[in-house]
Amino acid sequence: MDGVVIVIEARDSLVRAEFKDAGSISMELNMHIKKHKEKQNTENLSFKEFQLSLMMINRADSIKHHCVTFFHGSVVTYYVIVDFHMSQANYQLYQSNHPITKMFLSGNTQFFTTWNQALHQLFFLLSFLQDILSYSNNENYVKLCSWFDEFKCKIFIPVLMPATFMTMINYWAIHFMAPHLMLADLQIFYPPWLNHAVHTFITPIILGEFFITTHSIPTWKIGFKYATILMASYAGWIYPLGFFLNQWPYPFLEVLTITRHILFCPLMFIHGYFWYIVSRCAGNYIYGDFSGVNMESSKKKGK
Repeated sequence: MDGVVIVIEARDSLVRAEFKDAGSISMELNMHIKKHKEKQNTENLSFKEFQLSLMMINRADSIKHHCVTFFHGSVVTYYVIVDFHMSQANYQLYQSNHPITKMFLSGNTQFFTTWNQALHQLFFLLSFLQDILSYSNNENYVKLCSWFDEFKCKIFIPVLMPATFMTMINYWAIHFMAPHLMLADLQIFYPPWLNHAVHTFITPIILGEFFITTHSIPTWKIGFKYATILMASYAGWIYPLGFFLNQWPYPFLEVLTITRHILFCPLMFIHGYFWYIVSRCAGNYIYGDFSGVNMESSKKKGK
């Protein structure tokens, strides 16, 4: 759920509260108000002033919540359409006698693009469900939304953003240099828009998520941990299949020598770490104090 930053004018001072879960905003707000009264000794602050402030906060938060829900719902719908057309293209490829058919379909789970699509669709589906459930005050729904938010916090900056940029840059860089090494023959089965849907449009989608919602950022240690798990899992999946079964996801991996593989694999790790660092620094800059509060929270959980 989006982070909500609240500033309430209370006589000569300010109450500043930060929340991740909009479903518990009223309860948390009352707690902050009570603490502020005790600390600042503003017992004579009228209830009507706080009630008016709460009304304004809820109205602004409601508008943003509707917009974010619409965005997440649109992305989920978009990916349903992409999956439908992708399944049709896969079926046409399966029915053809093209020599690349067997290799492509048998190694579909080996493509990093497929991994990235799975991460994207899981993330936005959970985000949309969280948006819908947060309209309810049901305690079980609030707990479920909190779990969704914790999971999304772990994968958005350290995993999803690096995977997105790696997918787009690696694919198009090699495609422009040597199209035949990136399965260019498959373009007769997959229309250009579908190719862009899984290799290009993923970037503006993830940037839209980055800018219109506020995400808590885990500590450097936790972030590097999850980024490493992603890249190590992918390398641990494709290399045994490539070396032992000769099922490489991309032709350029098949023509690399052992020496070049030894160089290529660490370079991909460095590439992923680079985009994680960039994403994290950008998150700290955009989200400001909110990211800092959640970083401290992550440190306490990690101890």
